[in-house]
Amino acid sequence: GVQDVIITGRTDGRHGQAWNHYTYYGRVRRWDGMIGILRIARDRRLGNLFFFGYIVDGKNFVGNWRITHEDPGMPAWAGPFMLSK
Repeated sequence: GVQDVIITGRTDGRHGQAWNHYTYYGRVRRWDGMIGILRIARDRRLGNLFFFGYIVDGKNFVGNWRITHEDPGMPAWAGPFMLSK
């Protein structure tokens, strides 16, 4: 059976020029369907974001984002998001 679902991707050249270049790594948790995606900026000054949430009604990705830091003592910003198909 399915052991794990892995998500990878990156911003294409055209969209990267408009909204910056990012690489994405993520996975879907098998037991409850939670999706976690780490967005890594090519330009390190932009920082990285972690998105986590669930698919709702088969077409909406709803959850929270959080700024990630290498220093765990740094305060983190976070907030809600929703993506719809």
